Amino acid sequence: TINQYNVSYNGNGNTGGTVPIDSSSPYDYNTSSTVLGDTGSLKRIGYVFAGWNTQADGSGTSYSAGNIFTMPANNVTLYVLWHKLPTVTTQAVTEITMITATANGNVTDLGVSNLTQYGHVWGRSENPTINGNKTELATKSATGAYTSSLTGLSPGTKYYVRAYAINEAGTAYGDQMSFTTFSE
Repeated sequence: TINQYNVSYNGNGNTGGTVPIDSSSPYDYNTSSTVLGDTGSLKRIGYVFAGWNTQADGSGTSYSAGNIFTMPANNVTLYVLWHKLPTVTTQAVTEITMITATANGNVTDLGVSNLTQYGHVWGRSENPTINGNKTELATKSATGAYTSSLTGLSPGTKYYVRAYAINEAGTAYGDQMSFTTFSE
């Protein structure tokens, strides 16, 4: 008789969504198994889905959706591989004039890797993003406070600002703050 083994998926701390179920399981020993994708919209606060791993701590073999592996002589559990987003806080805007202001922020956790970019985003609408006005403060390999000079502002105008940070996992934003430039 040919021994058969199961492939199962584990959310590894997910806070939302569901793990996929391999409808082809069980598999015969030494046959091919195709790794499934994140079909259940898995979520974990502060993290992004980065694939699967044979160990919960990410120290095993990593797989992406569509990868094929040969079924060993045992059951296989694939754990979500989570990549941590950076953590950043937005602090009060200072040195406000009619056309400039200083935005303040703090990177409190780099996440999975050093930052590739960080700064502040701002605009006249709530929840500004990196697709609008932003400062770009290059790379960062340590946590800590920083400032951005906001220029080209209009007098007597309310603005919304958020600190942001980007690492290989993605973009994270601090809470939104607002300020109003001085009138003429």
